[in-house]
Amino acid sequence: MPTRLRFVAAIALLTVALLPLKTPAVPNVHDRWPAFAPDGRSIAFQRSQGMSMDIYVVSLDGRVVRRLTHASPGVLAMSPAWFPDGRHVLYTTTDATSDYPSGSFFEIPSEGGPPQALAPAGARGRSLSPDGSRLLFLTRAWEVARLDLKTGSVTVLSRPASGTWDTEAAWSPDGKQIAFGCNFSPSPAIARSAICVTNADGTDRHLLGKRKRRRRMGNVVA
Repeated sequence: MPTRLRFVAAIALLTVALLPLKTPAVPNVHDRWPAFAPDGRSIAFQRSQGMSMDIYVVSLDGRVVRRLTHASPGVLAMSPAWFPDGRHVLYTTTDATSDYPSGSFFEIPSEGGPPQALAPAGARGRSLSPDGSRLLFLTRAWEVARLDLKTGSVTVLSRPASGTWDTEAAWSPDGKQIAFGCNFSPSPAIARSAICVTNADGTDRHLLGKRKRRRRMGNVVA
C-alpha cells in the first residue's frame, strides 16, 4: 500500500477509535441510593421508571441483578439499607402522589421473598442499630421513636417543644447514643434547626456542644 494511503487509513482508524462509545440505554430509568452489603459483594439500590420504583440487588461485578420488590401501582419502594447479617434488606415505601414519605418500613430477604411490615404507617426516616435489633424512626408527630424488632414494642424517645419538629436520627457505632435533628421550626419566620444527642433510652437530651449547665459555688459546671 502506498505511503499516502497507509497514512489516510491510519487517520481513519484513529478517528473511529476516539469517537465516544454509545451504549444503548433504557429511557427514563434512574438507579439511586446504593447501599453495600456487609460482605461487600453486592449493592442494593432503588430503580425508578416513570411512576414506579422498586428495590434491586446487583453483584459487585454487575453480572447478577435481582429485583426484590414488586410495589403496587402508585407505591414507591425506596431507600434500601442492609441488616448486619446481610440476609435481609430494609426499605421505605411511600405514595407516588403524596409528600415523602407516607408509607412505612419493610424487611425483605436479600435473596428474594415476601416483605414484612416493621413500623406503623406514616413512619419516616429510619436507622438500624449496630446489632440490627432496634430501629429508629420518626412518628407522625415528628418524635424520634425506637422499635424493638424482636418484641414489636415502640418507645418514644424525644418530645419536641411546641411548634418544633425532631428529624432524622442515627445510632452511634456502639449503640449507646443517638444523634438527631432537633428544634426544627417549619415557620419561615423562625427558620432554625440544630443537632441533638441523647442516650439510647432517651435520657440526657442536649444540643451538640451545649449541655445544660448548673452553678456550683459561683463556678459554672457542665
